[in-house]
Amino acid sequence: MSSSNIRPPRFPTITSSGGPHKKELSLELGLSVWMQRHDIAYDDCRAAMLAIRAALLEVAGMDAATEPVPLYGRSPELDVANFAAYLADLFFRASARVECEVPVVIGKVGQLLAS
Repeated sequence: MSSSNIRPPRFPTITSSGGPHKKELSLELGLSVWMQRHDIAYDDCRAAMLAIRAALLEVAGMDAATEPVPLYGRSPELDVANFAAYLADLFFRASARVECEVPVVIGKVGQLLAS
C-alpha cells in the first residue's frame, strides 16, 4: 500500500526565538496534557521518545546509525516538541519503507515496546 495519500499531521513551525510560527498549537497542547496526566518529566519524556525511535527503526528495518537523532538542550519544552515532530515524520517515512499505513506501523511499534 502506498502512503502517499496520507497527509501528515500539522505541527507548529518553531522559530529560533522558540515561539510557534503558526497558530496551530495542538502538538504542544497534546504533549503538555499527556505529560501532566501521567506525571512525566521532560527527561523521562525524552527517554520514552528515544525508546519509540529505536522500536520504530527496528520495525521499519532502518539503520539507526544513519538516522539522525534530534538535538536537544535549548529548552525542555522546545526539545520535546521538536522530538515529537521528528517522530511523526519518522513514522511516515517508516510506513513508506515497509509499504503499509501509519496506524499499522504504530501498532507494530506498540507491540515491540510492550514485549
